[in-house]
Amino acid sequence: MGSATSEPKQHKPEQGKSTSIRKKENDPQNDVFEKAKKNTLQTFLIVALCFVLCLCQNQTLFFMYNMGYKLDWNSTYYIFTVLLLFVNCTVNPFIYLVKYQDFQIALREFFGCKGQQTQQGSSVSSVSTVSAL
Repeated sequence: MGSATSEPKQHKPEQGKSTSIRKKENDPQNDVFEKAKKNTLQTFLIVALCFVLCLCQNQTLFFMYNMGYKLDWNSTYYIFTVLLLFVNCTVNPFIYLVKYQDFQIALREFFGCKGQQTQQGSSVSSVSTVSAL
């Protein structure tokens, strides 16, 4: 005697397929976020590298001085390392000028330059934060 009651079928995902929502591979918004992430990471690495290169020279001399090394405060090399510290304070806007088209356009507008401006603009500029890194 078989029971005629049928239970509702439960949907089981196929093996190897994820049940989570996948991003479309050719989604333009996904491309914008990926480009923004890549550009932000590149800019961060360049800024960090400049910071380390500018700061390390002087801090190495300062560390050596604290360890007993007699430092000539008027030497050309020491003065150069102090100048590198000042360069570090001014280098970031130039990095942004090279990396970001929006920064270039804003700078032209600030100084009143009427040069050619691109029509397309940067699609990354509308992305203020990328939350999923």
